[in-house]
Amino acid sequence: MSVQPLQSIGIIMLSHWEGGRQYFVNVVRAVADALAAADREVSLHLLCPSDTFADLQNRTRYPSLIHTPPARGGILQKHRDLRAFVARCDVVFPWQQLSSSAPAAQIAWIPDLQHKALPGFFPMYTRWKRDMMYWHMLRSADITVVSSCDAEQAVHTHFSGIRSDIAVVPFRSSVSINQEADAADVQRLYGLPDRFLLLSNQWWAHKNHRMVFAALRLLRDQGVHPVVVCTGDTSDYRSPATVAAALQEAEEFRSTGQVFVLGSIERQHQLQLMRRCIAVLQPSLFEGWNTSVEEARFLGKSIILSDIAVHREQDPPDAVFFDPSDAHALALHLRTVWASGMPGPDLQRERAAMLTYEQLRAAFGARLLDVFEQAHRMRALR
Repeated sequence: MSVQPLQSIGIIMLSHWEGGRQYFVNVVRAVADALAAADREVSLHLLCPSDTFADLQNRTRYPSLIHTPPARGGILQKHRDLRAFVARCDVVFPWQQLSSSAPAAQIAWIPDLQHKALPGFFPMYTRWKRDMMYWHMLRSADITVVSSCDAEQAVHTHFSGIRSDIAVVPFRSSVSINQEADAADVQRLYGLPDRFLLLSNQWWAHKNHRMVFAALRLLRDQGVHPVVVCTGDTSDYRSPATVAAALQEAEEFRSTGQVFVLGSIERQHQLQLMRRCIAVLQPSLFEGWNTSVEEARFLGKSIILSDIAVHREQDPPDAVFFDPSDAHALALHLRTVWASGMPGPDLQRERAAMLTYEQLRAAFGARLLDVFEQAHRMRALR
């Protein structure tokens, strides 16, 4: 039986979680570039806010982007509009809670299984809700995308009766940055010293900020005073007490200019600070596939990484790993980096890293396009 070529892809970009929003922005940019590289004109239907669509139009220059704004009105109206959107597409990503008889092939996305790895960080109802959602996905979606082999293994460990195919698609960032900008200007804008390490994470409990402060105490007792700049949202609805305790510990070092808590800042500012820092710090207890690691790789930065399975899979150049439960191990790496690290950017190293990264990003787009094609064939041959 012959299958009609893939003609339309629907991507739904309504995540209220910043990590999810950025993921699908990167998906659109990578897929648009992959289609352009293959000289194919497949319609990309985007269900997203108008400002997101305008930004993607400007950044991709892909001629076949088609916008559908989010529905207004009640639940029934939103459901009708969603079904109408799906009906215009051959493939839809991510999976929606529609019946398996929906005309489009559906591709699910599981960002991570943190609630299985660290159940104590989640209320029981949240764990149950995620289990039900993922179980339904894995039984009804044509393909389920995960970012790592670690996540694929976790899916098979924790869920039975899986009908969906599992596709491992390592995520890559589409970073737009002005290399002509003076990163030192952004450093001065925030009143930062010339030398600092950058920790760009939301202050969720599993991001492990408190281990950084424990390492800083050890170094302070040795007369060593590294400076750590923290960017990212300072809240966690699941564990507000943990965030409050971490921020209280940060205060211990703010008065001496050793820790700067900037909160959520403009993305371009965050990237310029990454260019400027002497190294990136990523101490998380768990990750699905970390964006800061990808950005550090893109910019050719050294990075101090917690030794967890996903970080080993990401395996960026110029990385050193430490046990995320061992403050002494982290302190040793901080001391070494602080002794010799110089502020950036190193333009030659940065350009070389960007060229290498573009190959990884092209592979990400091509892999996604292969998954969309596979799902389309699977649905057509049912």
